[in-house]
Amino acid sequence: HLYSDVVWRWEGDKLASVAVPREIYPEVMARKYFHRALAADPSSTEALAGYVRAHVGAATKVAAMAASGADVTAIEPYVNDGSIAVGYAGVEATDRALQTAVAAGDVVASMGLVDAVRAVAARPTPGLQAALSADSGALRSAAAVALAQISVQCRTAPYPAAVEELSRAVGRGIVRI
Repeated sequence: HLYSDVVWRWEGDKLASVAVPREIYPEVMARKYFHRALAADPSSTEALAGYVRAHVGAATKVAAMAASGADVTAIEPYVNDGSIAVGYAGVEATDRALQTAVAAGDVVASMGLVDAVRAVAARPTPGLQAALSADSGALRSAAAVALAQISVQCRTAPYPAAVEELSRAVGRGIVRI
């Protein structure tokens, strides 16, 4: 949880600083090092999952900031450049990223990763199942909706725990009203 506003890279034979928005500094650093891990071992699912989690975590933070009315035009370039890589990561790496985010209690990244897994999965995954039993009601609801969407798109029977969580989510919504 240390923060800075620069990362360092080599330019020729000198170190050069590159400005990074503080709001997504941890994710930018993580993405940088997972990218290096992938360069060392391109077959590493763990490194790919870490890259996906770091990128989606940053993108989810930026989206939340934009939704709250913040000007994110200076930050968006830091999250736009990794979206294609996340799309190509595949179900296994994206789901592993979700599993690690849920286990770490990282609700922000988990929320974005639920959507990312839903977009590529054709059946319930361990990550969505983990999110379905998370402490966060919002995360459980997002996982239930994702699992229901997968069932509809793939024309399969609904995941039983997802139906139960959707019922609880509707109940929470009624109580709030």
